Formats: sequence, C-alpha cells, structure tokens
Amino acid sequence: MELGNAMYLVFVYFVTLCIKFEISSEYVTLSKQMESRILKVLGLKERPRPGPNATAPQYMLDLYKRLQGDTSYMPSEAQRCSFSDPTIPGNIIRSFPNAGTSLRPIDDVAPTFRQVVYFNVSTIPRTETVTGAELKLEFLDEIRQIGTISTIEVKIFQILRRVGNSLSPLAPRSNALKENALRLHASLALNLERNNDNESGSVDLLSLVKRWRENPNANYGLYVTVSFPNTSSPETRTLLTNKMPRFGAGTTSIVVVSVDTTRCKNRVRRDVDDFEAHHSHSNLCQRHSLYVSFREVGWQDWIIAPMGYQAYFCSGECPFPLNDRLNGTNHAIIQTLVNSMDPSSVPKVCCAPTKLSAISMLYFDNDENVVLRQYEDMVVEACGCR
Repeated sequence: MELGNAMYLVFVYFVTLCIKFEISSEYVTLSKQMESRILKVLGLKERPRPGPNATAPQYMLDLYKRLQGDTSYMPSEAQRCSFSDPTIPGNIIRSFPNAGTSLRPIDDVAPTFRQVVYFNVSTIPRTETVTGAELKLEFLDEIRQIGTISTIEVKIFQILRRVGNSLSPLAPRSNALKENALRLHASLALNLERNNDNESGSVDLLSLVKRWRENPNANYGLYVTVSFPNTSSPETRTLLTNKMPRFGAGTTSIVVVSVDTTRCKNRVRRDVDDFEAHHSHSNLCQRHSLYVSFREVGWQDWIIAPMGYQAYFCSGECPFPLNDRLNGTNHAIIQTLVNSMDPSSVPKVCCAPTKLSAISMLYFDNDENVVLRQYEDMVVEACGCR
C-alpha cells in the first residue's frame, strides 16, 4: 500500500476508534497505541504538551491564514511537499524563539543596545533538508511605536567562541571584538518611517543555520547591536533607555524552512471524473463525508489550527462490469471480470481513494517551537475501484 494511503487510513482508523468505543481499559490501551502511531506519522516523537503560557507568534498565525486563503496555486506531482506559495522552498516552517538575553543598554555617546540571541536548531530532524532561514527583529515594530525615531542601525555578529567564563560576549562590544570572539554577519541601516518589506529587518541566516545544524558545538548564538545615530534629544534617549529593555528576549526569533521528502513520493494517477453528483444517493463506490475533530481526540492543547478538517472516506460497491464512472484501473477491470466468472479464485475489487490532497497544520512541537507543516495525502478528493 502506498505510504500516503496508509497514513490516511491509520489516521481515520484512530479517529474512528476514539469516536466509537466507550472509555475502558481496553480502549485506553488501544487508543494510546494508535496515538503513538499517528504521532510518528506526523513526525513527532511523542504527544506535545506545551506549557499554559505557550503562544504562537503573530507572523506564524498570519502566514497560516494567508496560505489557507491562497488557492490559486496547485502544485503538480513533481512539486509535491510544497505550500500554496511557490516562494516558500519547503513543506515545513518552524519558529524558534530566542533562548538568549533581552536588549541591554551599552554606555556609549549615542543610544546603543545589545542582545545575545541563541536558537537551538539541532532539534530539526536529520531527515529534513534546511532550505531557508531568516532572523526576525520583531522589536523594530515596538520601536516604531515609540515615535520620533527615523533611523536605526542594526549589526548582527556571529559569536565564534566563549569569552571568559560566559557562554556569550556580554562584555562591551569593543572588548569582544578585540578578543576575536565576533564576526560581522550583517549590517542594516533602516528607515523606520517607511513601513515596507524592505525595512522589515529580516536577515538571511541560511548559511549559519546549516553550519550550526552540522556542528551544534559551534553554535554560540548571535550578538546584536541596535543604535540610533540621529537621536540627540535627551528626552528620547531616556525614553529608549527605559523602554528598550522591556521588549524582552522574545522580540527576536528565527524562522527556518525545511523540506521532508520521506513522505512525498510521486505517483501516477489516472484522471478521474467527478461522478458523485450523479450518484449521490446510490450504493456505488463514491466519496462520503468524514469530519476529523482534533478537539474530540484531545489534541486541542497543542494543535493551534485547524481544530478539524473534512477528510472524507471512500465506500460503496464495485459491481461487474466496471464502467468509466467508477474509475477502475485496467487491473481492477480484469480482476472484476475473473471474479464474476470464478468468485473463489480472486476477491472483488475495493472502493478506495484515487486522489488525495494536502492540509496545513500549525502546532507546537515537543520543544514548544511553533511549526507550520504541509501534510500530504490527508483529504480524499476522489474514489475509485481498485
């Protein structure tokens, strides 16, 4: 059986068990086994259990909504494992929060702040290929809210080694540079009065993330400095000094795009006719409604969206002779013919999915990172006799 069909059948079987069986010791044992199987299919080691304060970044929620609303792009068989946006080079998007420090002031002539950011990208499974990585300086939106600030300079340094007994160079920037602990990765001069994509403050980190993933011991994080060269007003300096440290570590994150091709095998499907409208009340092989509710199976605490989806299922008879509307393969036609002549020699053909489509899921993983992932073969689009 193809992996896509197997994944779909295991998932539907699990949901059916949770709906049909009463709670008993036998049910609990069986449901745990099925839960473990479906979590493995979803690429998770165990059931995620995020903390009560776990929240998804707004940009991940916005991205999910945008991808859900974009139906203009339909990937071909050669482009499986891709989102509806062809500019996203993969089928998995992860948001890693900063595990380093918040913004701290530096004693300098111009108002300058520093931050050490650290992201544990070693949790990305080895079966995935990283295709994109971007540092998001979300504190820029907070700085815009302060007002009276037109320009800002941001420098991002790669931390090359420990400084003293500290994991990261929290000493003044000049000392760290003298000790060759930092290497300049990117420098940005941003105009905060122009609120557009070019002034978003996003920085490409693909090369660094690949390096950190291959050698986690070389990942000491990044050293970020933020300065305001045209800010001379003492009032503005005081305002910045008071507000900037409040932004916290969570106002810097990275987004990593990867692709997992282990469940993206291309397959050849015959063109299908939509015959459901003509046989909606017959007992012939056709698609039927099956709504999968994640709330019903108790997963609403770690699945952010959707809370459920229409999976459908295939059911019905495949009578002799098979006609074109039943979408039978040549093999199914021959098997049906032989069965009609000698039922004991071969079984009847079955009604099964012939075309499956994907859904996107937004959820917390086992490390409380927010993941947006495209899962192939989750929705039955058409049925046929096989």
